[in-house]
Amino acid sequence: MRFDPESNAYVFSRDQFIDPQQEAEIINENRSRNVEMMKNFFKPSMGQTSSVTSGMTGKTIIVLIVVALVVAAFIVFAKLSFFRVVIGLFGALFVFFGLFMIFSKSEENYSANGTGMKQRTNGIFVFLIGTVISGGAVLSNYLPTSQVMVVGIGALFIISGLLFVGSFVNEHIRAGGLVGEQISAECIGYVRSVATSGENNSYSYVVASPVLEYYYNGSQYTAIDSIRFQKNDMPVALGETIDVTIDPKDPYYVTSMVKKNEGKGSVFMQTVFPMIFVLVGAGIMWFGLTHDMSRYEVRNNKLPSLTDEVVEKKIGAYDWTIEKITVREKRYDDEIDGWLVVYGDEKYFSCTAEIAEDYEIGKDYYLVFDAEGFIKAVYRADDWNYEISSEHEQSPAGEF
Repeated sequence: MRFDPESNAYVFSRDQFIDPQQEAEIINENRSRNVEMMKNFFKPSMGQTSSVTSGMTGKTIIVLIVVALVVAAFIVFAKLSFFRVVIGLFGALFVFFGLFMIFSKSEENYSANGTGMKQRTNGIFVFLIGTVISGGAVLSNYLPTSQVMVVGIGALFIISGLLFVGSFVNEHIRAGGLVGEQISAECIGYVRSVATSGENNSYSYVVASPVLEYYYNGSQYTAIDSIRFQKNDMPVALGETIDVTIDPKDPYYVTSMVKKNEGKGSVFMQTVFPMIFVLVGAGIMWFGLTHDMSRYEVRNNKLPSLTDEVVEKKIGAYDWTIEKITVREKRYDDEIDGWLVVYGDEKYFSCTAEIAEDYEIGKDYYLVFDAEGFIKAVYRADDWNYEISSEHEQSPAGEF
């Protein structure tokens, strides 16, 4: 990516190696800069607020507005107990950020914990994650919720595994000169930044990348190598000329063909371990697609509970009865000029064609009747766990 000597994302120097004291200074400087940024962000001064706002780009303001609207929607729909909508909005936020990363033409920032992949490539993965989450929220209206959750979890495992494997493959294919265009570049220095790992990112360490200068199609470029090396593992000397691979469509995207000194553990973590995620995800998806999740929900009391309070909230607190039925037949009756849904011992009720369409032959339903015997509510037995007191278990014939 493009080299910016004024960037706060890294420290530039011409020293190929650093000692522990220099490493500590870089880490402390990074920590102090982060603390100062937080102080400035929360500083109540009107002047500070004005300067922060004036420094924002139009795209940043749009992102903040979208996030604020989505958070507000989270609160509103959560209060209304529309949890599928909340989950869908959460996924939509990922979709939005993924599309923003894909189509944004802003300069990419150097990240110590970066994957080595381009912003747009990472955006595709973010978009896919959001699509899985939002798609699951929509499908849960038509399929058993547990089945959608299991398949969705499997898909997220696969996407996460492919992200890490894709990063490793991308890095090594480009470093091997198998894609892009190969040219020579000179190392003019190094950028160092602070990466974190461990629980709550408690461990900090320094990573570095060479800064390369080269000519392509008659123009001079200065870019940061996409390969990151830990501290003193830098294999490129100052002033050394090395072969690099660049993307002809984006000459600032450069990868050196210097092989990393990776141990077996590092290769395992970047390839074998992510592939385990992919295989586990595929297994979870297979299980979700080939097993009846609704039976699992009923057996383990995972479905919404159909109680007296739930019914009375739906139809009102007056006399009512309920019956569990199995739809036997649906047919059009010329005498009544309407549809009949037949159940039980030749019991039936009449309804419109649109309502009849909602009933599936062979499926179980709970019919709630008022005191006059008219149907007031219908619940699919596959979607609800029956927990209604015996005083309401009566079976009058009813009609719409």
